[in-house]
Amino acid sequence: MKLIPMTEVEEAFGLSESTIRRQEKCGLLPPRVLNGDKVRSFVKEEIEIVMAARINNLPLNQQKLLVKSLIAKRKEMKYE
Repeated sequence: MKLIPMTEVEEAFGLSESTIRRQEKCGLLPPRVLNGDKVRSFVKEEIEIVMAARINNLPLNQQKLLVKSLIAKRKEMKYE
């Protein structure tokens, strides 16, 4: 799993940090994960999946369901 900073997500989507935060808050982007003491980063694979959904014009309600499923998969992962 690779983590990427907010700046990379801003560049990839062509959106401002505040817009990305709003989309994260309303469930259109998966939430960032804690990467260190105070730094939060996005999971690259999740961002790529959401980007593909948007490229394929997935309706907003289905994008939200997709994000929920990505979050659920995160909880199922086991780390050794």
